[in-house]
Amino acid sequence: MNKMIISGLVAIIFMVGCTQKIEESSVNKIENIAVITASVESYLPSKKYSGAMQANQEANLGAMLPGRVEKIFKEIGEDVQKGDLIAELSGEFLAQAEIEYKTYKKDYERMSRLHEKGSVSELDYDHIKAKYEATKEKYEMVKKSTEIRALFNGTIADLMVNEGENYLFVPSLEIGYSHTPGIVKLVNTDQIKIEIDVNEKDISDIKIGQKATITGDAFVDETFEAVVSNIKPTLSHLTRSATVELKLNNSDHRIMPGMFAHVELYFPLKEEVMIPRQCISKLNGTGESFVYIIEDNVAHRRVIKILADLSDVVAVANVNVGERVVAEGKTKIFDGDSVSVK
Repeated sequence: MNKMIISGLVAIIFMVGCTQKIEESSVNKIENIAVITASVESYLPSKKYSGAMQANQEANLGAMLPGRVEKIFKEIGEDVQKGDLIAELSGEFLAQAEIEYKTYKKDYERMSRLHEKGSVSELDYDHIKAKYEATKEKYEMVKKSTEIRALFNGTIADLMVNEGENYLFVPSLEIGYSHTPGIVKLVNTDQIKIEIDVNEKDISDIKIGQKATITGDAFVDETFEAVVSNIKPTLSHLTRSATVELKLNNSDHRIMPGMFAHVELYFPLKEEVMIPRQCISKLNGTGESFVYIIEDNVAHRRVIKILADLSDVVAVANVNVGERVVAEGKTKIFDGDSVSVK
């Protein structure tokens, strides 16, 4: 019986010893691992959006009354100043309104002289005066309707009605421009505006005057600076985003309305823990990012969250300032490995 007990104890001791040897052999001892010390750094966070270039001012210039376009004085691409005459419509309505206006004007002037002498009643005088003022307003309205003048300094972008054609109230369906009816499309491209949709969680960080960098497919390796000029006060019920308007200088008129715009909008300065990109690995099958932290010469795998990708360095969460992070040799390390640092 004692022999059996002794034999059992010997077997147990042998098994424990083997297990310890297996456990010891499973722990790697990695030499000369390069590490960096995590530190806090400032950076300018940004987010990317897309939009279309639009003219700062645009208008489809038309008339209040339909009519035949008699003469167009400007060509597409021609610059105009505010008040310049661009086109004239037929004057049938104008001629009729002018005759009516001049007739009542003479009656009013004659009645005014008689009224001063007390030869006509106040009622008759007021009646003629009202007729005169009404026909005068009508004449001025029709006159304005037959003359298409520039409302602001700009460039003729398009002629929607040709000379000899009748102008009707037909809306423009061209994408990127106003859909109101008109004879001439006038744009001012001294400045360009861009509208982007910003998610509700970011809208509180956007302020008027905030800067952005603009690039476009038409300008390879060239950037333009824009600023936030307007933030619409309501959100879309469908996308839960707000429309933000940016403007950029275009005094050389190189940028044309309708061009595609890539917008990188910069947010207020932040401070976060930074580590080199080379420290980060991906966990297969999960998409999670992780690093190895060295504590007491032991490597510990830790899942992290990437807050901002700044090319060579990355802002991360779940790494503390002063912790040592493996920079080289991470492919040879497993969680719990014993290491020596260079």
